[in-house]
Amino acid sequence: MLYVGCSNCRSVGPFYCGGQFGPHPPLPAEPSPMGPCCGFCGVMAPVFTCMRCGMVQGMYMPGMAPPPAPLPGLSPLVAPVYQAPASAPPHQIESGLRSTAQTFVREFAKGLAGQLGQDAANGMAGW
Repeated sequence: MLYVGCSNCRSVGPFYCGGQFGPHPPLPAEPSPMGPCCGFCGVMAPVFTCMRCGMVQGMYMPGMAPPPAPLPGLSPLVAPVYQAPASAPPHQIESGLRSTAQTFVREFAKGLAGQLGQDAANGMAGW
């Protein structure tokens, strides 16, 4: 089962799909290399809307490419996703979400540093 944490209000809960291409009963999302996947709809958009505070944010799970820079209208927040058994204790889920968030920060910083290095090299080429 996938669990998602809101980066705005810090609420944590299971991640379900209620239908992207037509409503269906809520089904637990499963992990895939491209992000969360619904058994009925297929790969889901990497966007999460918190049911507690209503904040829209990108999603990140290990093995998934980090979300791109925020799009217009999309918050810069990123919701970490963690896979755990349905019977997992809360501390295991919170620890997993924390680890996922740390992985995201490392990947995002590495990508940002690489982009800045490329931009600097391209800027110096005109000298």
